[in-house]
Amino acid sequence: MSEINGSMIGNIYDTASIKNSIAFGNMTGYTNSSGVELKPFKFVGAVEDQVLATMTNCYEVLEEIGSSRVSTNTQGKLDSINRKNLNKQFYKNLGFDETVWDLDHLSSKGYPSLK
Repeated sequence: MSEINGSMIGNIYDTASIKNSIAFGNMTGYTNSSGVELKPFKFVGAVEDQVLATMTNCYEVLEEIGSSRVSTNTQGKLDSINRKNLNKQFYKNLGFDETVWDLDHLSSKGYPSLK
């Protein structure tokens, strides 16, 4: 069902484990067969219970286009972050290793690249 699509992952089945992740990308909408315009989710299409059971320390960028599954209940599991806060320390906290990732040029893109 395309109504539960997300930029990182759609619906979560079984016992997935998603940790230390961030989703980028604008999720433009589409019109379903009933004529209703829908926007896919910024990160995940799963319902809140699945987010709570499977995710830890995941983020969606607040300024991106798309529907959000972030709520007061998902804190620490799935949160929003402003693009201006995507700094070197944020990515280090996600576990990005500077021997592998270039964290010195975040201001141009907001995300690291492989060295």
